[in-house]
Amino acid sequence: LVVDDDPGIVAVLSGIFTRAGYQVSSTTDPRAAATLYSAHDSDAVLLDVSMPEHDGFAVLDEIRTVDPDACVLMLTGHGDIESAV
Repeated sequence: LVVDDDPGIVAVLSGIFTRAGYQVSSTTDPRAAATLYSAHDSDAVLLDVSMPEHDGFAVLDEIRTVDPDACVLMLTGHGDIESAV
């Protein structure tokens, strides 16, 4: 599952994983992420940290409510030490 508010990032990441043979679901709507995660029995999530409508950490909490053992990789183009830690 790829979750990012930037459609270009979603398209690039989805394309990379699709060409590698993975089935990819994606959304630019962070509020839909937990539902998509459950609906597609996702093995992993690529999740943007900074989204204006719904914070990536809030999405992480929602996904972890559905599956405490979810494999979630947090991505950001806005690096800062506080978020990394």
